[in-house]
Amino acid sequence: MQSLSKAVERSKDTGSALPNVYDSFKFRFRRGATSMIAGAPGTYKSTLALNLLSGWADKGITGLYISADSDEFTVGKRMAAIRSGDKVSQVERYLRQGEYAETLNMPGVRFGFVPLTMQKLDQHIRGFEAVYGSFPDVIFVDNLTNMVDSGGEEWGAARQLCKDLDVMARAARSHIVILHHTSESFESMMPPPRWRIQGKLSAIPRLVLTLGCQGSSMQVATVKDSNGPQDPTGNTYEDIYVDTETMRIREL
Repeated sequence: MQSLSKAVERSKDTGSALPNVYDSFKFRFRRGATSMIAGAPGTYKSTLALNLLSGWADKGITGLYISADSDEFTVGKRMAAIRSGDKVSQVERYLRQGEYAETLNMPGVRFGFVPLTMQKLDQHIRGFEAVYGSFPDVIFVDNLTNMVDSGGEEWGAARQLCKDLDVMARAARSHIVILHHTSESFESMMPPPRWRIQGKLSAIPRLVLTLGCQGSSMQVATVKDSNGPQDPTGNTYEDIYVDTETMRIREL
């Protein structure tokens, strides 16, 4: 037990915002907290996550990306295209020949490609600390359902995992981005409302974004933000451009 002033003093940079990757975004990703990026399949959730990671890496932010959904080659070709600006079709042709090794070299960024229990994820970030001297600034979990043990009640297990990730974010003073699905029964191409998030898992993350996609235009709605404006309906959103040939996402 401690005074609030002493607690704030000891928390150091907990709650401070990571640098902007997209200036048009009014929300901020904050240390010591979790966020959720949710959308139907095909709304470029992973592509947005990889673009954020690449942009942060260029700003000196360290990161750990757990891809429980996509394999090494799929993630590699997307990231190589994002960082080089080359078309994915070209990257796929030459990546296995080592053509993009330097492009994919991001100091302070590491990847994992199997679903992890919380115990294993804790081991990963402690190993990261042993190598780099600090925990990752940002951790991506792609995606939530692939990380959940199917041996029990799925959404109960998913809620517990979200709680555990929130505790980890505060303890490590990292920001953890959780990728998740919204209901496919939502027929609009616009960002789904908050209540369309599968398993009703929006209660725990401090920031929740839902995505819509129409052609090369992505809509990003802030349906929950503990530190700023929010619109649970998803009707308020930012438009950004998706170059589907290079996987690059940029502001209009």
